[in-house]
Amino acid sequence: MLAIDLQLTSLGLGENKQLSGDIQAVGTLVDLIELRLGATKIGGDIMAAQSLMNLTTLWLQNIQVSGDAQAVETLVNLTYLRLDNTKVTGDIQAVRNVENLTIFRFSNIQAPGDAQAMEAFIKLTVLGLHNTKIMGDIWGVRNLVNLTALDLEGTQVSGDIQAVQNHANLTVLSFGDTQVLGDIQAVQILADLTKLGLFSTAVTGDIQEQLQARLTEMEWVDFDFEMRLYFVPPADWTTAQGRLEPEKIECNAWEGYTEDGRPQKFLKYPEERCLKAWQGDKEALRAATDQCIETSQDLLVWLLVNCSEPVPFIRLDFMLRRLGPGKAGLALLASLFAREVMFVCGPALPGTICIVLGVMLLFDRTLLALGNIAFLLGLGMLLGPTKAVKFFLRKEKWKGTTAYFSGIGVIVFGWPFCGFLLEMYGVWKLFAAFLPNVLTSLKMTVPGASMVLNTWPLSAICNRINDQRRLPN
Repeated sequence: MLAIDLQLTSLGLGENKQLSGDIQAVGTLVDLIELRLGATKIGGDIMAAQSLMNLTTLWLQNIQVSGDAQAVETLVNLTYLRLDNTKVTGDIQAVRNVENLTIFRFSNIQAPGDAQAMEAFIKLTVLGLHNTKIMGDIWGVRNLVNLTALDLEGTQVSGDIQAVQNHANLTVLSFGDTQVLGDIQAVQILADLTKLGLFSTAVTGDIQEQLQARLTEMEWVDFDFEMRLYFVPPADWTTAQGRLEPEKIECNAWEGYTEDGRPQKFLKYPEERCLKAWQGDKEALRAATDQCIETSQDLLVWLLVNCSEPVPFIRLDFMLRRLGPGKAGLALLASLFAREVMFVCGPALPGTICIVLGVMLLFDRTLLALGNIAFLLGLGMLLGPTKAVKFFLRKEKWKGTTAYFSGIGVIVFGWPFCGFLLEMYGVWKLFAAFLPNVLTSLKMTVPGASMVLNTWPLSAICNRINDQRRLPN
């Protein structure tokens, strides 16, 4: 990275693993208001940022920057401070002078200190100290009444969960793997709460039905990464014949968060990345893999007994957490039974044929309309009518939904070519996130598909899709 002298007010460099250099190169950009550096090989000492007195946003994530967090104490204009997965160290007390902070995230770094140091930041709306060495009583944050997201997972904080009752605006609350205790009833009054993480804590009690409904709708759980096992069981397989090994194992994890604390991307994690997330604990990863495979055996038997249809494969998804050196636990188990692919093929295949024929016959609107009806019928059979409607009505899907149904309308009213183009844009916006699963299904079920898709340039396209994927919320 070259030293430059420009009157820049905003600089963002991210998602470029080939970009390297020293953060000192930005030290001369004294007019900077916003600095975001993520997922690069940029290193150096964070002290280089001390001269950027006008900064309101400092975002350093997944880079090799080191030094003492005390470097930011002079940046009194900061409202957004995020230091995730860096080599920065130092006591959290170092930021006590930066009183205008509204978003403060220190995650996966060696930052000790007492949680009580946060009580001065009364403007905070998001506080994330995930996997740091922060300790102390959670009563230290009770004055932060504007908080909408509080993440103290993997820290050494303790105290009664009742301390969060002052935070009426909380939507995200995570105390997983801490010494927090108390009765779960304390969070029942948090009317906006949609994400709750109490994995490996001493919190007791039952979640009331109203809160349960909100949390279930979000389908959220604490985990470090997801492990997917793909099985191709013989028709007559039983556990008496020995353990059935998975044909394929892959791991995925959320990476990158929006300003309001929501995850952005769901990326494939190779083994070395999983080990990095677990501090190089090979024994824990080996134990987790073995535990997943063992747990799968009885589940496979149950699935095969309760479903007589032949399946191309069965996928079981495990949400994993590291519990300690050499130990791992399953936070959640979810299964995707591959017979759904076959179940939806009945109405979807004729629909695909109709659409292809409609395009070949100079955009015949009757065939295109029939194809769309069959497609929607297949989606309804796969997800269920209620979930299918909710899928199209999601706020983040509004562009795709509007384009898709507008395209169908244009086709019906006699403009099939324009309607088809509009519809295809909508399909892309709605279903692009499912492409990784489609590719996996093709490789596992269609003879020769794996060899074809692993051939350049298709392999480059497939890798791009897998690296950029994000599961729908």
